[in-house]
Amino acid sequence: MIFLDSSVIIAYRNEDDVRHADALRIFSEIGKGRFAGGLVTDNIVLETVTVVKRLMGHAAAVETGEALLGSGDISVMRSTQLFSHAWREFRGRSDTNLNFVDASSLAAMKLRGVTRIATFDREFRKVKGIEVVP
Repeated sequence: MIFLDSSVIIAYRNEDDVRHADALRIFSEIGKGRFAGGLVTDNIVLETVTVVKRLMGHAAAVETGEALLGSGDISVMRSTQLFSHAWREFRGRSDTNLNFVDASSLAAMKLRGVTRIATFDREFRKVKGIEVVP
């Protein structure tokens, strides 16, 4: 399984994004079963839908949210399951510029035993014990 950061999902949805081709490849590999599915948190859905609305409009944002929530290849972990874990992760991350949503992503990964993350956020490369894709 691979965790999907909002940066990759947004690039996948936005054909004008400079990383669109990279995001297409990642989603293609998920569809082919390379990572045994994707994982997001509801925080990632919130962040993604917000940015897609700003970039591409309301209809695209709704379509993106529906695709994430209804995907058979992507599991959505609810933040109520991990808030306290995310807070501990955030408090202990003075070594990076990762924000609270990013810490929530790391907490979800730890709880689910996921060691790979698809992201274009370079800060995740500073986190030991995870593999950043691409």
